[in-house]
Amino acid sequence: MGIESIPSESECYPAKMAHGHVQWLINEGNVDFIYYPCIPYERNEFPDSNNHYNCPIVTSYAENIKNNVDEITTGKVRFLNPFMAFSSEEILTTQLEKVFKEEFDISASEVKAAAHAAWLEQEHFRNDMYAKG
Repeated sequence: MGIESIPSESECYPAKMAHGHVQWLINEGNVDFIYYPCIPYERNEFPDSNNHYNCPIVTSYAENIKNNVDEITTGKVRFLNPFMAFSSEEILTTQLEKVFKEEFDISASEVKAAAHAAWLEQEHFRNDMYAKG
């Protein structure tokens, strides 16, 4: 699903899967908005690592989706893909507050509470995976 919007056969498998997922959401018929941020930086998981960058494809793949999926390029589905860094909870929250205030008029306090809850849940998930490993 979504194969007709993939601009290159050389894209990695996860990128190709993104096209299928976005097309599936659209085909379900009750999606008129997709939020798919571009993420150049992830959390630095290890203090001695020398970087925490995503690969260039992951970083900007939402740009590819935005420019190649017909329902998005024609305006049938609204698509929002700001660049955001997941470097720290503070950096991410500041970026989310700005985007969600501008786009949806959601208060900074509501965004901050949601971002904090999500950050904690991500930590719970990581701990669960560590325990299972």
